Formats: sequence, structure tokens, C-alpha cells
Amino acid sequence: MFTKSRSFFVLIGLTLLCFLVGANIKNIFQDPFLWGGYQSIFEATLLLLLSCLASNLFLLFFSEETFKLWLKRIVSWFLPVSMFLIWARGSGGSIIDPSQTGYAIFFGCVLFAVTVVFALVQKFYYKR
Repeated sequence: MFTKSRSFFVLIGLTLLCFLVGANIKNIFQDPFLWGGYQSIFEATLLLLLSCLASNLFLLFFSEETFKLWLKRIVSWFLPVSMFLIWARGSGGSIIDPSQTGYAIFFGCVLFAVTVVFALVQKFYYKR
């Protein structure tokens, strides 16, 4: 079964892997055109993984049932939708049209805020 601690270590591993690949991908792709396209996606993925890791760290203090509900009800649809929306974004760069990294920061903050509200509602409103 997928438990809180196991998912925490998996997220740490994925974050480190994404960080290492993102740091070394410039050496893999010598062409700046290819590197420019992958850089923003790796930054966005790394930021979403960091927000998911922060949410998971927050949920370590709650019950296993709250964690499983969080996985089923929030993360199962939020991460794929946010990754698609980040990927579909162009390479903006202004306040009106933010870049993919800006969208990743926004979706990461939204994920963490939704996680905090969800966990507190599960703990205090639905006392189990």
C-alpha cells in the first residue's frame, strides 16, 4: 500500500532526480533551441514536486486516512491538470502573461493552500 512515509521518500527521490536531470540536461542537449524548451518544463516540474513535497510534509502530522483521501480527491486530478495547463502555456514573461515557471509557482501555492484547508477540515469538521 502507498503510505505517507513511503510517498514522502518517493517524492524526495523524484525531486532530487528532477533537480539532477535539470542541472545536467544542458550538457546532454548541446543545441540551445532544445535546451530552452526543456528547461522551463523541468523547472515547472521541479516546482510542482516541491509543493507536493511540502504538502506531503504537512500531511505527515495528520492521519493516514486523511492522506489517502488527499491522494484520491485532490492530487489525482490536480497534478495532471496543472501539468497540462503549464505545458500548454507559451513562454510568456510579463505580468499579464506569466511564464511556465510563474504558473508552476501559482499552482504549487494553490495545491499547498488546498491541502492545508482540506486537512484541517478533515481533522476538525469530520472528527473521526
